[in-house]
Amino acid sequence: MKNNLLSTAILTDMQYKTPDWEREVEIRDDVVYPDPQYTLFKDGVGFFPLGNISAINAKWKSGKTFLCTLMAAAALGCDRFAGLTCSQELGDIKVLYFDTEQNPSDTARMKRVCRSMLSESAGKRYQAYNLRRNPIDKTITKDETNLPDRYDAVVHLVRKKRPQLVFVDGVADLMFNYNDVYESQDITNKLAALADETNSCIVLVMHQNKGRDDSNMKGHLGTLLNQKCSDVWNMVNHGGVFIATHAITRHRQAKEILFCINDNGEPCDGTQRRAEQREAEREAATADLREMLAPLFGEFKTMKKSELAKRLIEEGISTATAYRTLDNAAAKGLLQYDKKTKTYQICD
Repeated sequence: MKNNLLSTAILTDMQYKTPDWEREVEIRDDVVYPDPQYTLFKDGVGFFPLGNISAINAKWKSGKTFLCTLMAAAALGCDRFAGLTCSQELGDIKVLYFDTEQNPSDTARMKRVCRSMLSESAGKRYQAYNLRRNPIDKTITKDETNLPDRYDAVVHLVRKKRPQLVFVDGVADLMFNYNDVYESQDITNKLAALADETNSCIVLVMHQNKGRDDSNMKGHLGTLLNQKCSDVWNMVNHGGVFIATHAITRHRQAKEILFCINDNGEPCDGTQRRAEQREAEREAATADLREMLAPLFGEFKTMKKSELAKRLIEEGISTATAYRTLDNAAAKGLLQYDKKTKTYQICD
């Protein structure tokens, strides 16, 4: 009985016809699969690879549109931003920018800003489109205009223009409900397939959750993008310095991108200003630490470390934090250690 079953299984397998698509999806030993080609580099580390989707996410009004603009400019040859360079292998890159949120006049302004950072010939390789008037789905909204659905417009123009780098700002406006499991999966898969088909990198801009300390992209769509995207950049506004962090990547992690907005409303390198901020923050932290330590000594000029730690603990600080605070103060030169008496004194 067992032999008969085995013979039937072998016969069935031999008779099974291999479909045409099977060899297309198989990773084969006789095919060379080249490494990703990146559209942008930060200090020599590549990101936004062709044939993939990537993402930028930030809170509302946190500079994500300006980040798209400066990245587009850098991809087209602008060298104003420290360490941010374009690909030398891809030649004259073309960039498309799709705006689903702003008024057309704002989109036009950002286009002017981008082109102001470029030569005339490079500027012609940047094209912007405003899709705010386009319906999400004409079959549902019964829209009677001649405008296509937003997603259909993106597909048409990407296929027609064949850019290497595409920005969709913001992707949530291509669908009705970014918390819907089916819609989120569908739009993510379609955009990933479009990037693969056209060998472009499609960068999807998404808002973060509302919580102050929550940097995750909103909704089920955001969760999927974290999983599916090759790169995810997070944005924060730190006192007028916009900081873009390469939060998630399938490859090497690039260093942060720093920029400010100048008096002309253009993004400019923010490395020096951020360095000044950090120095001011260090000075303020040192002053706060000195102010905290001074009352601990009271009428004493010197005290043992254990006694100082005890007084910090009485203020509600954990034991580990108390000792770490004292070590930090000594490293900053706020406390001086006397080896003979094995005590600390606060420095003037």
